[in-house]
Amino acid sequence: MRTPRLSSIRAALFTVVLGAMLPALGLLLWAGAEHARHLQEERVQDARRTVAALAQIQERITENTRQMLATLAVVPEVRGGGPACAAVLKSILDQNPQYANLLLVDARGDLASTALDAAGVNIADRDYFRSALAARGFATGEYIVSRTTGEPSFPFTQALLDADGNVSGVLVASLRLSSYAPLAHKLRLPPNSMLGIVDRAGRRLYRYPAQADSPLGGVIKPENMAAITAGPDADILFLSDQDDLPRLYAYKKLRLAPRDDPYMTLVLGMPESPLAAVARSALARNVTLLVMVTVLTLFWAWFLAETVLGGRLQAITSAAARIREGDLSARTGLPPDSSDIGEVAQALDRMAESLQQRELERVETAETMTRSLREKETLLREIHHRVKNNLQLILSLVRLQAMHKGGEPGPDFAARMENRIRAMALVHELLYESDDLGGVDLAVYVPRLAQAVIRASAPPGGVQLSVDIVPARLPLDQAVPFALLLNELLTNACKYGLPPDRPGRLDVSLIHADDGLALRVADEGPGLPQGFDPLQGSSLGMRLVTGLADQLGGALSWTSDNGAVFTLHLPPFGGS
Repeated sequence: MRTPRLSSIRAALFTVVLGAMLPALGLLLWAGAEHARHLQEERVQDARRTVAALAQIQERITENTRQMLATLAVVPEVRGGGPACAAVLKSILDQNPQYANLLLVDARGDLASTALDAAGVNIADRDYFRSALAARGFATGEYIVSRTTGEPSFPFTQALLDADGNVSGVLVASLRLSSYAPLAHKLRLPPNSMLGIVDRAGRRLYRYPAQADSPLGGVIKPENMAAITAGPDADILFLSDQDDLPRLYAYKKLRLAPRDDPYMTLVLGMPESPLAAVARSALARNVTLLVMVTVLTLFWAWFLAETVLGGRLQAITSAAARIREGDLSARTGLPPDSSDIGEVAQALDRMAESLQQRELERVETAETMTRSLREKETLLREIHHRVKNNLQLILSLVRLQAMHKGGEPGPDFAARMENRIRAMALVHELLYESDDLGGVDLAVYVPRLAQAVIRASAPPGGVQLSVDIVPARLPLDQAVPFALLLNELLTNACKYGLPPDRPGRLDVSLIHADDGLALRVADEGPGLPQGFDPLQGSSLGMRLVTGLADQLGGALSWTSDNGAVFTLHLPPFGGS
């Protein structure tokens, strides 16, 4: 009769042990896998952010080069070639050491002038020269070794057009590929990472760290280039480089215009997160330890079935059942001892404590996410409040415009109100497009508003618009007054400051000045009348400008030098 009794005890013990360990094993595997996945996702997001930041830097380099070449293209000394042109090019090169050389060639590709001494050079066979002729404007090239300096470079070009619209020459600015090295060192990439820059043909412009089997000018792996070419403008791929190390690759294609082919691709390769590997190693170790504890517990339970009768077995069974049901605070309550059942009880308590700690961490994470969501909801309520205020402001502007000049709306009543509403709507459109709801990027907003006003208010002769805006962010509570003020200045410039029968010039700039910002709107019209005072005139728009300038805490000034020039000096803002 003893054998059935022992068999029943062993079955009960096996059921308790397995019932406690198997759910714990499942939770352990799930938690470990989730932890590793989150770490890997963090590495992916780090790669995306880093390559996006690098792309912004490169786009600024390209835009600065475009502006420099466009400026040089209209300088008479440069267009005339010869020593005067060489002097100008050398002066520019001395101030911009990131360029290997600046040169001017004629329409046949023969060297006309250069910042560095060189003779007998012809670039008619270069692809970038032919691209400049075809584009008849700004264009980029591909990897070259400069014929004037012998240095690996990346060329930017600007075609010069004569009075008949024919290409009379090409300006070339060769960017030193070695200028990328300081940037790569500042990134402090993880070990076994790589940074690559390739041109439109897949030739390597830069690689960090440098490798003998991955020289500059060499073509990257065809399968890697094919995967990047077939993908979207930005994505994450899992590939291997020339060194055959598997990495996750974040890449970004750069284009001069949305419909143009990419002229350059930035590729950031990062190895699998070391923390993810550590997490998997810890998971494997914990699983192994848990399995070992389970096996040992079953073994000793088989031989010591008689000794586990009583309260200790019941305490362990009860604690295991509560853990299985989700009560992670359950403990056996047994005092520690060196017996097998005591060790099992301690192992169960340690396991429950570990699971409870992880659950607390999960709850804390959820609470953090909830707080973040509440903060965003508060910000959205604030935006809603400002939208309501803006609608009330629109109604006030309508009433003011309708009552202006004796209560009769002027002939341009609808156009002016439409421009004002468009200026305010553009603020909210940019907020919608931005990840940061707390302010407006003036480098994006000012050009878009200027284009919109010109389309709506430009005279038949047309407008030559020049916009030069420094990077600056305007707080949300200042954005709408700034938008209305700029709209009024632009509308007045289009109405009074541009000739009706030919294209007029309109300059808009935003610069840093006196620890703040200075907004300048200038036209080439007849200028301001003698003794001009915006508060004494009949224009509602100029009265709005002075009132809005006060609301912004700024100072408005005006001059009449070859046209009307209005300057708004703004104090420093938190986002500037």
